[in-house]
Amino acid sequence: MIFKIKSEDKAAFLNRMEKQGETISSEQIKDNDLEHYFEVEINNPKQLETAKAILKKSPKINTLSEMEKKKLTKDALKEMVRQELQSALLEKKKIKGEKDKKMMNEAGVGTLTDPNFIAGMATLLGVGGTLATALIRSLMQAKTPEEKANVISKAAGAIEKAKGTQDM
Repeated sequence: MIFKIKSEDKAAFLNRMEKQGETISSEQIKDNDLEHYFEVEINNPKQLETAKAILKKSPKINTLSEMEKKKLTKDALKEMVRQELQSALLEKKKIKGEKDKKMMNEAGVGTLTDPNFIAGMATLLGVGGTLATALIRSLMQAKTPEEKANVISKAAGAIEKAKGTQDM
């Protein structure tokens, strides 16, 4: 099996292999300095097992690809692409969530689900303590972010209705 690993991670990979008692010979390594990666060919089952374990436990060692000497099947290729897209989407969501949280903090608002925030907003809107108490109780019972968002959405409708400004 041939592993393609970024050149900057070469020392880390080789050192970890050596710590596990599996020395990689220079014949097994092929450098590609132009594209900034190196290939290591591992045929020994014990070395292969060790290399896979190291790469799995060390996410900072950036493996560009893992190739069998035979071609990848369509399903294996689809799975690799799916996993890459899924991790990219998760990272994008994480960044968006952090960005939203930063904007909320800059605006001086903790979160929209903060019971104190909701009570304050209900009082400011003149709806009163009854609605604020019901909101807080509903939010405490909601378990998922979707349920909390649903509670807030329903509350916004109730506030508009109470103010008499619905559908204006």
